[in-house]
Amino acid sequence: MFESDRERWMAVADALAPVIETKLFPAVSVVRPVEDASAYQGWRLDRSGAARGVLVGREPVILDFGVHLVGRVRFKLGGDDGRVLVRFGEAPAEVCEPPSRFPGTLGAEWLNTFELDPDGDGWATVPGRRALRYARVWVEQKGVESETAAIESAQVVAQTSASWSDPPLDPAAEPWQRDLDRVALHTLRNCMHEVFEDGPKRDRRLWLGDLYVQAKTSYLTFRADALVKRCLYLFAGASCDRGLISPCVFAKPHWHGSHKLIPSYAWLFAPCLLDYVRATGDRAAAADLFGIAVHQHTLFDEHANAQGLFDPQGDVLWRFIDWNESLDPQAAEQAVAIYSLNALIELAPFAGRGDAVRPLRRRRDALAAAAREHFYDAGRGLFVSGKNGQVASATQAWMVLADVAPPGEGARVLRRLLEADDAVPPVTPYMQHTVVAAMFAAGMEDLAWQRVRAFWGAMLDRGATTFWELYDPGDPTLSPYGSHLHNSYCHAWSCTPSWFIRRALPTPRPADEANRAAAIGGKAAATC
Repeated sequence: MFESDRERWMAVADALAPVIETKLFPAVSVVRPVEDASAYQGWRLDRSGAARGVLVGREPVILDFGVHLVGRVRFKLGGDDGRVLVRFGEAPAEVCEPPSRFPGTLGAEWLNTFELDPDGDGWATVPGRRALRYARVWVEQKGVESETAAIESAQVVAQTSASWSDPPLDPAAEPWQRDLDRVALHTLRNCMHEVFEDGPKRDRRLWLGDLYVQAKTSYLTFRADALVKRCLYLFAGASCDRGLISPCVFAKPHWHGSHKLIPSYAWLFAPCLLDYVRATGDRAAAADLFGIAVHQHTLFDEHANAQGLFDPQGDVLWRFIDWNESLDPQAAEQAVAIYSLNALIELAPFAGRGDAVRPLRRRRDALAAAAREHFYDAGRGLFVSGKNGQVASATQAWMVLADVAPPGEGARVLRRLLEADDAVPPVTPYMQHTVVAAMFAAGMEDLAWQRVRAFWGAMLDRGATTFWELYDPGDPTLSPYGSHLHNSYCHAWSCTPSWFIRRALPTPRPADEANRAAAIGGKAAATC
């Protein structure tokens, strides 16, 4: 389906390619690694000197750039002819731990180790774009003990398609809100390039779950409306032959989607499109993409059981809700489908499809009724999932956001969740965001803010200058890749403290009119 539209949708996306801005950041200091059981992941880095004129030999030198950066890395070298190597790290453990101790499942190529090859002027530029805060530099000896190299200069030509200036924040913001907002904005900025990326260290892909929260944050901060539209059209243009939207889009060798489908991500396309239309008023995009947004619910029909529940068999789908292997996803997936239908009901009039509202409501009501009948445990006052009746934070949060909880019961459901000792907790910031959003939706502002401060604030306390892919206070080396060295320490789905803070403390800002015009008019409009 949609065969005749894909090429046109890709042309819209191409017309919205952003301008990449650059800024030069020199290394700020040399740091010394210290094993410290009280430090995050067992390492701290103490400042030991300036970052210019540093001699490097067999013993590595670690340079600190002061903040997480994404861009091209350059070194001005001098000295003997030793083979100079560099390994980059976003977190201290990446430049302190021997990679062989934590090999992981992704392979050594993800660990960012390169040989520096100076040109005639002594400058060595590491190939490609890198994500880092630290650089570990050393000389691989060739049998001559005196071989050394001098690092005369080290710098990152940082890149982003966002602004280098933080949007103003309401003067009423408290100091802790300002701290969280600053780091959340830098997280989002470092994930904004040709598309909204999930993380600049590893995948560098456009993922729908990440886009859903990145776009929300962008509307209150950088107003990268044209970039959001580009991403929506890339997802539509890269959809598969059956018209189903891939969870992620790859840039090389050309824009194309993943073959493995994540139902919950496909259903988030509609809420993401609705947020964009609310922010921009772009009814043309609503009309153009409404059909493919509705079509994603054929995934539900293909895998529904006789009870009206989403119940896929086997491993034909990637049933991702959170990075928690013990989580049963069934009830949460049902809730995301309902949440998506709620968005489509609101989106239909913007798309000029008022005729679709009534059948969408009937479908929503049927899925919600099935969820209440089969997933709501009235005795516990909680939603359960799977054959074992699992209680999980993800289940309750999505059921509240989808308005499946009985009227007035959302706050009570979430309070009972907090009292349930057997509840499966959230692992990723993506799911923490969902729980906090549900708390705000249920009117639980105090508890929501406590969770924001406790979760994202703990990353700040551990030295974060961007927020991470994973954070578990009980397991600092938790990783879905078999090694915390492979984790991303700047990750898109962690940027939402700025969304929470700026929704609560609105600072009226005019939209970037040039950007908004590029999104809903001009060159892009001509292709719609």
